[in-house]
Amino acid sequence: MKLGEALVTIGAGQLAKLSERDLGCSGLAQRRGLRTPEQLVQSITGSTRGEAAKQVRVGTALGEAEAAERLRAAAEREAAAQPKSDDSSDGGDPEMAFCLPVDVPWHSPVSLAVANGELSGTAAGAITRGLGEPTDTVPAELLRSAAERLLLVAATTDADELSRLAREERNQIDVAGIGQRENALHEMRGLRMLRRDATGMRGVAIRLDPENEALFSGLIDTATSPRRGGPRFVDPEHVAAAERLVRDLRSTEQIALDTLIHLMEVGAKADPDTVFDRMVSVRFIVPTEGHQRPGATPPCGPRGPAALRKRITTDRGWGVPGNRSVAGAA
Repeated sequence: MKLGEALVTIGAGQLAKLSERDLGCSGLAQRRGLRTPEQLVQSITGSTRGEAAKQVRVGTALGEAEAAERLRAAAEREAAAQPKSDDSSDGGDPEMAFCLPVDVPWHSPVSLAVANGELSGTAAGAITRGLGEPTDTVPAELLRSAAERLLLVAATTDADELSRLAREERNQIDVAGIGQRENALHEMRGLRMLRRDATGMRGVAIRLDPENEALFSGLIDTATSPRRGGPRFVDPEHVAAAERLVRDLRSTEQIALDTLIHLMEVGAKADPDTVFDRMVSVRFIVPTEGHQRPGATPPCGPRGPAALRKRITTDRGWGVPGNRSVAGAA
């Protein structure tokens, strides 16, 4: 199956190359009346837009890695074929161009693993997106080493776990950028009302940054815990409430929605015990000195570990209407 996915990914990368923006109207996608390579891949494979975008992204990276590997191999062959001479000058002989170091992308080990059928495109995307891009403080060599470490466990790890491990690797080697990445995720948060469907009902799309997601999912988990096999209570009153929830005719999804609507109605005027008898506990893991990867830069930034500690210890929120604070931390 991985070999089949590798072929699709390679094909998507080739289609993207034939549809580059620089080609203008002569690009393959444009000649077929489509705007982007992703739309072309989607029309051929019948996949979703997100899946097509992933295939193009991984396929393009794979093409870059293979091209760099070919150049490197050619340079090594050229260097081996040339006779050694002590009379070499600094005149910049064009024939020596192949002897120059070739810039191999940091994601080359991941891309080549996909080409060899050893890694799925989904897993490759999880690794590369989780590790991010090189910066002035995070050279490509560190990311390549991190990618190689992740490849060692990729065969026995699902894509979601690989993504989490990749983000942890990035945080270990780029502690100074934690605050910047957290702030970037915080700026991507939002709520969008979707169009009404044929029944007249309307959906809502919510995008949560990690901190808000911990609070949000904590509330939902607290409300639906007995239905999902959560912790069992000892207090008779709590046991009775849990049993009523288990016997409730509503689905777990309906209970979750009704809980959110109720919280919106109650709002800031409610005593926390009105809805739940305990506050949501959120666990924050903050790096400390001496627990970083070699070469990592120190933590800083407006939303970095120091700022997080301050928000927790001073019980501060975000300074907006309906302001709420972190309920608990462990």
